[in-house]
Order: sequence, then structure tokens, then C-alpha cells
Amino acid sequence: MKALERVLQATGSPIKTDTSFRQLTTFRIGGPIALLAEPETDEQLQSLLVVSKDTEIPPLVLGNGSNILATDASYQGLVVKLGGSFRDFRFEGDRVSCGAGVLLSRLALASCKQGLSGLEELAGIPATLGGAICMNAGCEGREIGSLVEAVQGFTRTGSHKTWSREELDWGYRTSSFQNPSEGTVLTRMVLRLVSSSSQALLERRLEILRLRRRKFPLSRFSAGCFFRGTEKGPAGALLDQAGMKGAREGDAEISSLHANFIVNRKQATSDQVLRLADRAARSVKERFDVVLSSEVRVLRSVQL
Repeated sequence: MKALERVLQATGSPIKTDTSFRQLTTFRIGGPIALLAEPETDEQLQSLLVVSKDTEIPPLVLGNGSNILATDASYQGLVVKLGGSFRDFRFEGDRVSCGAGVLLSRLALASCKQGLSGLEELAGIPATLGGAICMNAGCEGREIGSLVEAVQGFTRTGSHKTWSREELDWGYRTSSFQNPSEGTVLTRMVLRLVSSSSQALLERRLEILRLRRRKFPLSRFSAGCFFRGTEKGPAGALLDQAGMKGAREGDAEISSLHANFIVNRKQATSDQVLRLADRAARSVKERFDVVLSSEVRVLRSVQL
């Protein structure tokens, strides 16, 4: 691993060996990470992907870690988190060109101030733009996929590629980029927005943020809604009717405010969360004959 660390450093990317998923995810759960690379330019990222291919160590690209449950075991692999120029954005008329590492909340606020509509309903989603696009994040009837005009990125081998809107598929919390086995790393996007009143947009943004604070346990560590919606209604409503609010496994708890949030009270482990999620899913299956599917990505440990 030390040899790989030296090779990766030669790519020019900042490298860390003293971090963990507990520090990098909104669940505040997860074990140590052997290597974290934070490329700041296209050149650094491309070099990193070439080294990753040559050493047969696939990179795990991490956004804001808001849709992730990592196991507590050590992750003996390579994690990539985009920094530097990947966190910049630029407005050009009714379009905004942005890096995949930009926080969606930051971009939404800037767009509202610019008098451009489209992102105000998404202002409270704690994701990077790249992560939001991969899962087609949405709120209040708005999905980010509807705004995308073009996407740039690298393939697993380090080849640069651009996708037009017509080449992309979008669905409920899914997109053409969601399959991690394909190894695509998104770098930049162009969103098309609509001119509007800046004051009205800022007021709508605040309305959305107040609504989220009332509905969701935002002061607790979590990965957001744990289960996808179902044909028989929202997962939270089914879990509530199944009596799961307040259920616990160790320090993992189903929120008493919203039953589709599993929160980390303080020192929850990944096993506790998974056991609680399994209990919750079984309770809904037994009562409603509905199979819940997870909206949260579970990261298993990697040993090289």
C-alpha cells in the first residue's frame, strides 16, 4: 500500500491516509480508509484513473457521502473525492456550467440570487451535484435530471467523454450513471435554468428549507430517506402504520419524526443500522405485503 501511495502522489493529487467514512458521510458511520485522493484538475483525475487501472484497484468516487452507509471494517482501497476546480461553477445566460464536486445547496442559493429558477426546490438536498445527478435527486416534484443539458466525465480507463441530454436516461432516483461497476467518473455538467424573480426564488428556497426542517430529523446524523417509495404509498407512511417509529438497534433508531429516516443517535454501527432496516422491511412486508428497497448505498469493506 505504501508503494501505491507513492505512485498516486506522483499523479499530483493530494493524498490522505488518516481519514474514515465516519468523517466523510452524513451518517457518521464507517471504518478507516486506506487511501483518499482529492484530485483538483482534470489532469490529476485522469492520471489517477490510469494508475488505478494499471494497479487494478478500482476507485470509489465519493460526493458528500449523504446517501452512503459504510461498514465499520477498514476499507483497504482507493476513495476519490473531487476538489479544486471541480467545485467551481459559472453562469452563462440561462445556463450554469458546474463541477461535479459543487454542493447542490451552494449552487441552488447562487442560482436564486442570479434570478434563475430550477434549483430552488432542491436547495435542502445535502449532495454534491455529481452525486445528485447520479441518483437523479429530487424534491417537491422537481428532479435534477430535467435540468441537465450535457455531462462530462471520464471512463474507468481515463478516456474523456461528453454525454448530451438525448443520450441520457432518467428515472425515479436513478440515471444512466448509477451503475458503479461501469466506473464512470462525472466531472462537469451544464444545467439549463429559467429566468425569474430573484426575490421570489429566495423566498421559495427558504420555504422549502423550513418545510424540510419540519418534516425531517435534520439535526440527527442520517443518510436521508432510507427506502424508496412504493406502489402502495411512501415508505415512511407504511413504516409509520407498521409501528416502526422509535424502534432501535443499539444507537440506530427509526426517527419518531419521520419513519423513513434511520438516524445515528451517537455511536451507531453499520450492523445496527442494517439490522434495524431489515426489521423495518420485514414489518412492512408482513403487514402490507410490500417489499421495500433501499435508497441508501451500502459500501462493503475492501481488502487488497
